Amino acid sequence: RGVTHYSNGELDYQDLSEWQRDQEMYRKIIQISFFEKYQRWKLFSVWKSAMRNQRVQKCSRTLNSHLFALDTTLCEALLK
Repeated sequence: RGVTHYSNGELDYQDLSEWQRDQEMYRKIIQISFFEKYQRWKLFSVWKSAMRNQRVQKCSRTLNSHLFALDTTLCEALLK
């Protein structure tokens, strides 16, 4: 007796006792705090990174459009 997994045209057979052992280990692992909170942490981390990048891009656009030294006409006067 066992468990057969079919995916993308491939068959994978596993003895039932081995599958039950793996299932029990999986349940114990996901009860560990790190793994329990990982999905929420990962989503927050990706969101936080996206917000930081968005903020940096906005500041960069603002500086490029308002920075005195980057204006070609004003820059020449500044360097003289």
